[in-house]
Amino acid sequence: MSKRRNDVRFVIIGYATNYKETIFKQKCERLSKELSINNKVIFTEFKKDIRPYLKDFDIVVIPSINPDPFPRVSIEAMAMGKPIIGTRMGGIPESIEDGITGYLVPPQDPKALCEKILLLLDDKEKRRDFGIKARRHAKVSFNIKIKTKEIEKLLEKAFLLSMNKKNIRTQL
Repeated sequence: MSKRRNDVRFVIIGYATNYKETIFKQKCERLSKELSINNKVIFTEFKKDIRPYLKDFDIVVIPSINPDPFPRVSIEAMAMGKPIIGTRMGGIPESIEDGITGYLVPPQDPKALCEKILLLLDDKEKRRDFGIKARRHAKVSFNIKIKTKEIEKLLEKAFLLSMNKKNIRTQL
């Protein structure tokens, strides 16, 4: 990708939580040096608040290979109007609307991931359109007030169902 797009920079936010991840991070850092792209890749530690970073990104990539039930970064990025490319893994497909708010790719498929990144890098209008739709999707689908009301309705329904079962038992 760096041969085709010399203007691209990557920021990898996070930290290694165990020995296996530490080894992987070290391999990534070493590989970036071997490929002479270490001046284009920034590795950071965990950031509690990633908004200052997200505001500067054109695209957010979530290349998970382990299932995360619900990666919050996808919602945070969409709320800031960023298109996302993520793997079809864990909860990522629940937040990204493939071809509408971003792209979904198979896990551990660097070629597919690279193709989608280049597709969005080469099409500023599509990035903008995905970002607008992502923000709208986050606002509607992941709004705390709306979700709270939905949960309250579910709890109320469950309570009423449980009361009906108790009434049936006492009537028998």
